[in-house]
Amino acid sequence: MKQQQGFTLVSVMLLTVVAGVVVFTSLKDSIVQERLSGNFQKKVNARMMSERAVFAQAEKVQQQLHANPDADIDELVAQTQQAHSGSIHKGDLKYRAQLNKNGAGELEIAALGERYAGEAEANLVARYAVTSNGGYAPFNTAIVGCDGVLNSAGGNIDSYDSQQDDGQYDRGNASTEAHVKTISPNADIVVSGGSSTWGDVRATGNIKVTGSGFISGTVHANGDIDVSGGSSGDYAIPPGFPAKTRIGGDILAKGSVTYQGRQILGVVRAEQDVHFIPPFAVRNINNNGLAVLYGGNNTTGENNKDSIAGTNYKGARYHQTVTVPAVPASNSEDPYHDPKDPDTNCDPYSLPSELAKLQQKLPRQGLNVTGWGSHAQFDDEQGRDSLGSVYMPTSTSILGRQYGSVYFLDKLTIDGAELTIAKGDVVFYINGDFNLTANGDSALNINEDASLTLFVQGKSQIQQPVNVLKKTLNSNKLPPFSLYSGYQDNSTATQCGDDFGVGLSGTGQMYGTIYAPYSNVKFGASGELYGAIRGKRVSVCGDGDIHYDTALKKSQGGNLGGQRRVIFLGWQYKTPKELSP
Repeated sequence: MKQQQGFTLVSVMLLTVVAGVVVFTSLKDSIVQERLSGNFQKKVNARMMSERAVFAQAEKVQQQLHANPDADIDELVAQTQQAHSGSIHKGDLKYRAQLNKNGAGELEIAALGERYAGEAEANLVARYAVTSNGGYAPFNTAIVGCDGVLNSAGGNIDSYDSQQDDGQYDRGNASTEAHVKTISPNADIVVSGGSSTWGDVRATGNIKVTGSGFISGTVHANGDIDVSGGSSGDYAIPPGFPAKTRIGGDILAKGSVTYQGRQILGVVRAEQDVHFIPPFAVRNINNNGLAVLYGGNNTTGENNKDSIAGTNYKGARYHQTVTVPAVPASNSEDPYHDPKDPDTNCDPYSLPSELAKLQQKLPRQGLNVTGWGSHAQFDDEQGRDSLGSVYMPTSTSILGRQYGSVYFLDKLTIDGAELTIAKGDVVFYINGDFNLTANGDSALNINEDASLTLFVQGKSQIQQPVNVLKKTLNSNKLPPFSLYSGYQDNSTATQCGDDFGVGLSGTGQMYGTIYAPYSNVKFGASGELYGAIRGKRVSVCGDGDIHYDTALKKSQGGNLGGQRRVIFLGWQYKTPKELSP
């Protein structure tokens, strides 16, 4: 028995050591878990601070927009203060944000959240848009073809500001804001011939450019972009652009890009494949990363190289995951969808319901101004024709605006005679067709500071220019001539020879806006249109020029309701540039 003395003590000590080891191991694991949890909490707090920075910056943009309702994206970026927190909780939590304009023309907010003096950081980049409602007519774009645009003309599409230079246009004061776009999902744009477009071209579907066409801005599509031809030929380019420019901005495609013909001044971004055909050059004049990035394959021939950079853009450095922002399209199921936003709705005015109200107004009269020597004159008090008929107006609310001089007609034909709008803001509701014939003596004259607004249920054919003395908005911020067509065009007219619900042809100059969200529109004139076109499908044919008046962004032709708002579009998954302190 004496030989076994102390065994219990040794056993207890061994067990104690083992237990201690287990406890210390568990303690060590707990410490590691606690540190991991702490680090995660710091990252969460930093993420919350970055989100807070985004929302704080968006709120500042909204405040600036309220203070300056007419501000465009560039002005908002320049005028809005940058959001920053200073410090929260004795400096533990901080945030700051930076406001920019991205390549898609959207507001981009880059935010940084910090915890413990930068020990934990989180970066976010959010995309925002500014709604275009708030009482402005939806003519913030030169050409909108909701379901598609065909430009097979040989003329030029550019812009000017009629509030400058006494309302007169010349090539010397022309600008590059004549944008062309589609709205309905998967709607294509086709540009052929030798036309020049001084602005962006953005399609919710595919874009195809052939011939020797020139585009001064960005070419952006939710589908594929195919640019061919253009290696020769002359076209009008804005001052300051290199002579061999084909695309003055970027090429951005959520699908694939095929390109041939002279120089791209910006970059090429394709989520899928790229294919280049000589001659071509991607200049990347703004040094926006690599000149070409694509997410699919590069099927360019080995010897088909950029005429300036000397590469065919093959290799891992160009083959990366690419995210191209989507061209905004109409989507009523989007929780952020605004039915009054003209950028994502073909008919923000809900025109059929407005016309249905007008259709109930009686009595209506026919107005046929026909035959040599015949004439009619209307103003804001009454109308008379050469036959002695008298027309009296009524006061009616249309598109949220109260018009004091509205005439209700069954139809309107001007054939070999003259109709003059002498003074005031005159409105014709026409329950049938409107026809200004090609007869050389047919004339529609609108005196200075007067305006004529047509609401037409039937077809509209304008085969002579509308004579306007001054090509600018009048003192009430109304275009001299506006046509709102409610014609329901069920055809799929896309070619210039097809039948269109709204047609503009002839020679000479006219100032006007066309709003026809349910009708196909053809501009087949060899003259000049000063204004803007919005139609179901728009076809630009012939050799006529279109000069978009940027003053139409402030037109008071109708009230879309509400104030302009800043709306969230989504997160941009990219590493933001280093924020300024």
